[in-house]
Amino acid sequence: MKKQIETTGLLAMCMLVMSACSNTEEVAGENSDKLVELQIAPSIIQARDVTATGAVTGTSFAENSSIAVYANSTTTNATSNNFAIYTVDNSSQWSNSDTDNKIYLSSEDATIYANYPSGVTATHSSAVTAESTIAVGTFAGSDSGADATITIKDNSTAAINACSGEIDYMYATPAPNINNKSTSVTIAMNHAMSMVSFRVYKADTYNNNGHLTQITLENVSTGTALAKPGSGETATMKLGSGEITLSNSEAATYTRVIKENTDSHYTLKAAPTDATETSPAFSILVYPINAKIESNSIKATFKIDGQDYTVNLPEFTADTTNGYSWTAGKNHIYKVTLGGKELTITSVSITDWDSTGTLIDGGDLTPVPAS
Repeated sequence: MKKQIETTGLLAMCMLVMSACSNTEEVAGENSDKLVELQIAPSIIQARDVTATGAVTGTSFAENSSIAVYANSTTTNATSNNFAIYTVDNSSQWSNSDTDNKIYLSSEDATIYANYPSGVTATHSSAVTAESTIAVGTFAGSDSGADATITIKDNSTAAINACSGEIDYMYATPAPNINNKSTSVTIAMNHAMSMVSFRVYKADTYNNNGHLTQITLENVSTGTALAKPGSGETATMKLGSGEITLSNSEAATYTRVIKENTDSHYTLKAAPTDATETSPAFSILVYPINAKIESNSIKATFKIDGQDYTVNLPEFTADTTNGYSWTAGKNHIYKVTLGGKELTITSVSITDWDSTGTLIDGGDLTPVPAS
C-alpha cells in the first residue's frame, strides 16, 4: 500500500513537471524573435475615384495598384530589410512578391510608414523615420498634349475631372507598435496635394456659344503665392506628416485644355438660378498653400469662344483668424459665371475630395519631374 502511494505521488510530480515544461515552451514561443513577414491592408482617407489606369477607386485601391512600405525598429528593421512594395489583386488582397525586398517583424515594436505611388521611394539603406522624404511634383501642363487635357466624360456635378498628367501623391498615417504578434496592419493613406476646381457657367446675358477650351491658373503680376521649386530644385514630402517643402520657390503656372467626349471644347451650361450646381468641376492638383491667400494674388484665365477672360481669385474668409488657404487633401471649388462682358466668381466652397468623381493619375510610372 505504501509503495502504491509512493508510486502515485511520483507520477503526479512527473506530470506537474511536464506541465511546467510545456507552459515554459509556450511562453518562450510567444516571446520569441521569430521573424514574421508583414501583411498590410491599406485604406484611403478623403478619397475619390480614378480610372482603371490610375490607382484609387472610392476608398480603396484599384487592382494592380502598388504602394511603398517601410518599417522602423531598432534592430530588425534598421537596415535595408525595412522596405517592400505591396500590390493589390482583384480580391483586394495585398502581397509582396519581391523575394529581395521584404519586411520582417520580430518581438520588438516597429513603426510602419508608406507612400503612393510606389515608383518614388525614400532612401531606405538605413532606418526610415517620420522625417524621411520622397520627391514629389505637380504637373504644369500646356496648351497642347493629351496629358494636359481634361476630357469631360461624366457631366454629373459629383464628378472631379483632371488631366492624365496628374499624380496623386499620398502618405500613410504612421502605424506604431507593430510586431510579430500583429502581422497585419491597417494603413490609412492621406492625399498630400491640394485640389483647386472650377465650375464655369454662362449667364443669360451672354449670347455666344459658350465653348470653353482652356483654363490657366497663375499668379497676379510678379507674385509667387502659387509656387513651385526653383530651376533644378525639387519638392519633398515627409513620410510621417505629408508636409511638403519647396526649394528656392518661384512662380508657378498651370494650364489645362478642356474638351467633352469627341468635341474639341466643353459647352457651358446656363447659370442656375438657385444654389443647385449643374456643371462638373475642372480640377488641378497644386502644392498646398498653408498661409493666407491674399485677395487678387492668384488669377484664373478661361478661354471661351476663342477669347480670354481673366478673373482674380477673391480672398475667402472661411477662417476669420488665418484667412483662406489651400490645405492638403481638400478640394477648393470656385463657381465662375460668364456674363455679357466679364467673368465673376459668385461663390467659393471647400470640401473633401469626392468619392464618386474621376481623376486619372500616374499610377506607378516614373513621376513627373517637380515643376
